[in-house]
Amino acid sequence: MASWRRSKDRRLFLRLLNDKLASQYWPVQQQQAHQLERLKQLLVHAGQHVPYYRDLFRRAGFNPRAMRALSDLAALPPLTRLSVQEQGERLLSGRRR
Repeated sequence: MASWRRSKDRRLFLRLLNDKLASQYWPVQQQQAHQLERLKQLLVHAGQHVPYYRDLFRRAGFNPRAMRALSDLAALPPLTRLSVQEQGERLLSGRRR
């Protein structure tokens, strides 16, 4: 099992490394579009699996899939140290290992 896991992790690492090496030559607009798409994926995941963000997005009327620019994040309050301390477990994904 451990050997399979290491092999899978290695393949993932090599794929990500190759993607990064190739993307360094992309035009700035393509890099920004890619970064925005990856951020949207992360926020969609958070909205689906992290109780704190699910509730925050609902209260703010924020839909990560509808993001068109980084400025859309201004609809959300910043995450503060106090929020992290108060929310604790609600900041963890229900899908964590």
